[in-house]
Amino acid sequence: MPYIADNTKAELAASLFDLAATGVYTCCYYMCLPDLEEHKYHETGISSGLSQNIDRGLVHKINELVDEGVSDTDEMERRLRSHVMETENVTPAPTSKRFFPNRTTIRNHMRNAEKTKQTSIDDETNLEGFEEDARRIITGGECKEDNHKRGCKEDNLRRRMQGG
Repeated sequence: MPYIADNTKAELAASLFDLAATGVYTCCYYMCLPDLEEHKYHETGISSGLSQNIDRGLVHKINELVDEGVSDTDEMERRLRSHVMETENVTPAPTSKRFFPNRTTIRNHMRNAEKTKQTSIDDETNLEGFEEDARRIITGGECKEDNHKRGCKEDNLRRRMQGG
């Protein structure tokens, strides 16, 4: 068999050289692509480039798992794989970066989730409540700007700040 393949290659090469020598030849390339209806399980158009973004559902799942306390990249990767297998109708190709991101991408999204968790609205609300409590402690709770009681905490604080 290898002889036939080598012989066929040699014959094709010889015929191409003959055509090239005459100067009369035409190169034609034929490409068969499937219809757009065939592309229903992956992105098409601009978003189908080589650098695919991670699926939004996976980003949401990473945020949930970080809230549950998952901090290990291996554990996160394992849970994301099982999540993709459970939720997707057709199992995506294992080379799809959209559904099977690499460890660096997972780690970056975990870090982003931790950052958003650190600066949550609850923390801001707690800080506002803390500021109100601190004002009440400093002012003694009953001291008003217009009607100071002699010896109240706010009055004492003002005297100390004024140096008297």
